[in-house]
Amino acid sequence: MPTWISFTRGYLKGNGQSLASQTEPEADMLRQSLYDALDQYIYNELPYRLIYIPKMKIVTRGEARAILWPEIQAIAHEEIKALFQIETIRTQAQSLRQFIRERVKYAALSHRWFDDAEEPTFQNFSLRETRALAGYKKLAKFCEKARKDYGCVLAWADTCCIDKTSSSELDEAIRSMFRWYSNSLVCIAYLEDSSTLADFEDEVWFTRGWTLQELLAPTILKFYGKGWLPISNSPNDKTDASVMSMVSRVTKIPRDDLATYIPGTQRAREKMRWASTRRTTRIEDIAYSLIGIFDVGITVAYGEGARAFYRLMVEIVQNCYEWDIFLFDGAISAYHFTLPESPRAYHDLPSSWTQLNKTQPRGNKWFTLSKRGLHLRLLLVDIDPIPHTISGNWVASIAVNSTPSHPDTFDHALARITVAAVRVTELGPDVYHYAIGIVDFERSAHEGEGQLLRGRDYFCFLTRRRAGYESWEAVETVDPTIVRCRQDLHNQQISTVIATERW
Repeated sequence: MPTWISFTRGYLKGNGQSLASQTEPEADMLRQSLYDALDQYIYNELPYRLIYIPKMKIVTRGEARAILWPEIQAIAHEEIKALFQIETIRTQAQSLRQFIRERVKYAALSHRWFDDAEEPTFQNFSLRETRALAGYKKLAKFCEKARKDYGCVLAWADTCCIDKTSSSELDEAIRSMFRWYSNSLVCIAYLEDSSTLADFEDEVWFTRGWTLQELLAPTILKFYGKGWLPISNSPNDKTDASVMSMVSRVTKIPRDDLATYIPGTQRAREKMRWASTRRTTRIEDIAYSLIGIFDVGITVAYGEGARAFYRLMVEIVQNCYEWDIFLFDGAISAYHFTLPESPRAYHDLPSSWTQLNKTQPRGNKWFTLSKRGLHLRLLLVDIDPIPHTISGNWVASIAVNSTPSHPDTFDHALARITVAAVRVTELGPDVYHYAIGIVDFERSAHEGEGQLLRGRDYFCFLTRRRAGYESWEAVETVDPTIVRCRQDLHNQQISTVIATERW
């Protein structure tokens, strides 16, 4: 617990003195509490390295503290006292954090990289010949705007403020980057392809993976276009209705999220949709660039390839309560068939479906991951599978012409399911019993039961259980299966189905 919180709680509840009657030692204790909170912020919330703009020099957190120290020492006692007059601990903490943030201010750069040879690095930043690089000139203009337009003497850029030869520093930077953009006074985004809002449709900045968090995280965002001319007259483009309308149109991100984004795994599928049109140079960065957006933690391990996104998805699933994260239509992960290979597998859902699920929650949110696989609670409707296409000993697709208990449950849209690995011999009822496992069933008033309603579409898995056994397993299919119900089904049993990993 930070020192200032501990002290304040004791002071306000202990001796009952008013702040106006404080002695000099008590005032000094309040000031020391401020200093302690300042150190907590600098060493935990600030980027590891920053640019000191007046000297165009890279400094550490400790050096940044020394630069800011005279201003902090000059804070009047009355200002400090006012911070501790707030009644509750929580609001006190929020006010103190904001007080410090306004004084420990820095600008962050968002941009598209030039070729590596043209960008300054931590190692060559101070060399005279580096100043001739196109990337350094871009950086100098950014620093000029940060100081002149926003009064910042500190700045951060991902090209030169990270020692990328240090794996531990790179790991910290990637996992902290969303927070660093969020804590910045302003994020200055340089759009080198744009001069006006009309150019945003073709602006490459909106197609890059890393710039998604740079768009969402900061409170103040300012776009500069060709020649470093501002796109708008507003000091904060997030408050400019015309700018945000165009950005929302280009990115398909709602304006409320653009203005005030809350990181986390809620609305996970929608957020993946935002990332689906973006690209990164390194495959792993598809996952690493989304760490802060979903507020999850995974280690950075360049060289792991597509497994990085699989690990990200595992973390999201373990902290998510929305079944539609499994509803994708694209490449399947090599590590688990219920998960996608990348965000590109997510596409827009029909608006009618989206609205229905917002107004009437469906399905069971208590899915879990374990060593045995993904555990889902599904509404099962038994089916009679018939091989439609056969290749040797393997079934390529299954035709479902009837359900033994409910022969007219689904319409002809369920005539064929393309499967990944089912043997011909596995279709006999003496080997496996098959069922359609409805994910987004209608909830029932009775625990452990669900229902289906006529005319509605449902997302499902093909499931089966071995004859003589009770446990159900999901069968891998090539495409997501959507069924339309032709009749109402009430009081249907909900069962646990396990989808095992690929090994």
